[in-house]
Amino acid sequence: MGFIFQAVESVLRAFIFAPLYRTAEGDDKSALDENTTKHARALLKCLAVIPGSVVAIYYGGEKASDIVLYVSLAAQIAGLAWFVISFAALPQRHLNAAMGVTEAMFCAFLSGVFAIMIFALLRATFSLLVIMPIYWWLYKSAAMYDSADLLKAGKDEQEMLAARAIQRLEPLFIRWAQHAGVPPTKGGADDGTHPTV
Repeated sequence: MGFIFQAVESVLRAFIFAPLYRTAEGDDKSALDENTTKHARALLKCLAVIPGSVVAIYYGGEKASDIVLYVSLAAQIAGLAWFVISFAALPQRHLNAAMGVTEAMFCAFLSGVFAIMIFALLRATFSLLVIMPIYWWLYKSAAMYDSADLLKAGKDEQEMLAARAIQRLEPLFIRWAQHAGVPPTKGGADDGTHPTV
């Protein structure tokens, strides 16, 4: 199984995440490696729905086929919810939990995709000519978005901490400027006492 997992990771690096890897350095590369592993796990986990989908669609009758179809559509819609989760707004200390959540969401989405493709294969084979390119582009864009967003992890928290630090330092800077004789200039606070940098 290790060889298959490594092969899936290699394919993801080469065909999905290559643009991000070309520009990644240091911590960004490490984050991309973690996210590539997450996506490889999600892809392999989703293969578990294939046998059940085949049995339900091929042998389960019309009701079972309908259930597979509707549940897979719902899973795709729910799985797309990761687009509203931004790693940028997430404190760095919660990153591991967020990776688990997005992996589960991706599994739901991909499981729905696989179930729909099995449904199409068994019920309307030629529809795969339309479905497969659409799902390829959807998967690629979703995976790239997820990885690019991961590189912003904790950014909002860092900006908030920087703004707080500036607020704390501003009175010291103003006192220093006044003591050093730096005249106030336009563009500072409304009272005209803030020098601008």
